Amino acid sequence: MDGLVVYQKADDDYVYVIVPASHGWAGQTIDVKDLCPGPLLMREFSSGISRLIEHALAKAGLKKRDLRTVMELDSTEGRVSAVEVGLGATFVSQWSVRHQLALHTLAIARVKGFTLARMFSLAYPPARSHGETPKPFAASSSAPPADRPQNG
Repeated sequence: MDGLVVYQKADDDYVYVIVPASHGWAGQTIDVKDLCPGPLLMREFSSGISRLIEHALAKAGLKKRDLRTVMELDSTEGRVSAVEVGLGATFVSQWSVRHQLALHTLAIARVKGFTLARMFSLAYPPARSHGETPKPFAASSSAPPADRPQNG
């Protein structure tokens, strides 16, 4: 709390590699080096997800330039649509593809030893009481444990 705003942790947001459901990586755990030949669809350089990915790649001994990026797109929807039509794989938040995963048009490819997570927070004025996470947000943010990343 900084006096003007109260911050409350809402949930963790995991970022995954997604591929078409028919892709060889679908539902598999791959090595980080398997990402290098691509093709990959990436977010523009200045995005938070891009920085998160670059940090994780560095920890694995790789640089973004080691990946075969075929396209950089500034929207999640654009990258998801491009993956759906088979143009490559991409990194996205679990929340942005929950419907496609449920419909089995896309699948997650886990990357061994590669966990990308960030935290969602709620921000509100201190005069407003939030003893618990608002129910609509809480209901949409709870992913089953099977959907959470596994270090491997």
